[in-house]
Amino acid sequence: MNTGNIQGIFAGMVILMIVIIFIICVFGELTNFNIDSRRYLAFAVAFLGCIGFTIGLKSAVLEGDRNLNEKDVIDIIINGTISGLAVIGTMVLYISQRPLISRAFENTVGYKWISWFSGLSGVINNVFTGPQGQDYSIIATQLFDDQFTADTNNNKSLLKNVASMFSGVRVNENDDESITKLITFITTKHRVSEATLISLAAIIAFYISYLPVWKPWIRG
Repeated sequence: MNTGNIQGIFAGMVILMIVIIFIICVFGELTNFNIDSRRYLAFAVAFLGCIGFTIGLKSAVLEGDRNLNEKDVIDIIINGTISGLAVIGTMVLYISQRPLISRAFENTVGYKWISWFSGLSGVINNVFTGPQGQDYSIIATQLFDDQFTADTNNNKSLLKNVASMFSGVRVNENDDESITKLITFITTKHRVSEATLISLAAIIAFYISYLPVWKPWIRG
């Protein structure tokens, strides 16, 4: 198998793992898992996927030469365990212990996600009103999910405080449905940020496990 094929398989594995991580983190409400459980589930899937995919890739590389042996599998498991725990595990633990780090991609990847896929503009322009023809989507960058509570009045007060940062902008307090949707979008923004961080860690761990397969320093 040539280098191009190996790199193509690696890229496909990485893309598949990123998709799975985003499904777990962003669409986890379809299951009974809470945010912490989804985070650790994403770690487990990425960790096991790193080892499993590398074993499969090694087998494909050796096809036509020799069969995968026990030493190959053990080496991959050791390498995958070290890289998985050191990179993915550290990232997940850091996100859990330092929630602010999970905001790293909220106003970039997360904001684009809710803008493109969730219909942010229509909802947020129902919540915030002001001069006609203005799009208030940018206000979403000033909102974070840990600011909201189960208290509706508290959430409305928070929105009014944010609206006061923009000239002539007011909150439509009577549109509870749009306010609830907006809060959901802000939560999604946060989840996308977490999924992005875990995905980046998974890419690094996959690459560390992939290098010995692509360019083995010990042959045999």
